[in-house]
Amino acid sequence: MIKTEFAEASLENLFVVMNQATSTLSGTAVSTATGATAANFGQTLEVVGGSLGDYPVERSLIAVGQAPRVTSGSLGTERVYYGARVMSIDTSAHGLKRDAGTFFPVNFRLLPDGASSNNSYGKIVDRTYG
Repeated sequence: MIKTEFAEASLENLFVVMNQATSTLSGTAVSTATGATAANFGQTLEVVGGSLGDYPVERSLIAVGQAPRVTSGSLGTERVYYGARVMSIDTSAHGLKRDAGTFFPVNFRLLPDGASSNNSYGKIVDRTYG
């Protein structure tokens, strides 16, 4: 399992959290800085329950965070989590507040990757940058 939060309140992130198929998201993102109004919405997410015989949506996931060790000098470290096959499997709730950011909490179940040599669930890599 990978438990994380999506920090950007975009429809692209919401449709991943809600485990929706790509076909449910239409249009292109419109920034409020470019004059988005109620008359010219840019994106629509249709929330669908699916039909009998539909299967869950699988995705690949790469999550990057801080690594627990510190390197010398100006180099930093980060930990990268990679899952070749993941599904969003849990409920998610979020609130919209005027004075705080909106986060989408999400839990992903890792599935074994039959294309790998040992049916691995993914990889965790510590790397340096800077």
